[in-house]
Amino acid sequence: MARSDGFLQTPEGWANQRAARFPRTILVKVDEEPERKGRRGSRSAAAFQWQVLNDMEAFGRHAFTGPVALDLHFVSERKNPPAIYSLAKHVLDVLGTAAPESTRPGRRSVLYKDDNQVRLLYVSHRQRWNSTGKPNGCTYLTARPLRDVIADLRRASLMMIPGSRIRASRPGRTGRSWRSWMTTPAISAWNGGSRNIWR
Repeated sequence: MARSDGFLQTPEGWANQRAARFPRTILVKVDEEPERKGRRGSRSAAAFQWQVLNDMEAFGRHAFTGPVALDLHFVSERKNPPAIYSLAKHVLDVLGTAAPESTRPGRRSVLYKDDNQVRLLYVSHRQRWNSTGKPNGCTYLTARPLRDVIADLRRASLMMIPGSRIRASRPGRTGRSWRSWMTTPAISAWNGGSRNIWR
């Protein structure tokens, strides 16, 4: 039920709503050199799925059943890494149905049941130097329910209105600009939590 005092329209209210959505976010770091479809991709797929499933189990998470927003950040150390689109296409397939060697009780899917659930996709790719000569890249994965991303985008659009001011959360307090909401304790905790989950 919406609060009548307008708290949810204050920077603190926005921060609390965003922090409440954070537990539905899945963040995983996969310590495998990014691969594309093919022989190498097939060999590394099971290990990729295993790492994602282990992290999801550790946090008591299961595959998404609804629309998903997915961020993929690839870090390659190979001299000539695959193209970014081929990396993304491969991972989208890997995050669907679990391979026989990765399947475990109650988990036939990895992140989602079908890649058609991915409605928003952001992909980035960075190549870094490795002096040892052995590629040791990784993939950072962030998955959220689509509805949570839409809620953040709607709020961001309101914050960008020129001259917008946020009402005080209770009588006697002065209004605060939309920029101040990012420095509230709830958002600081949210950002700290995201850093702690990357392992």
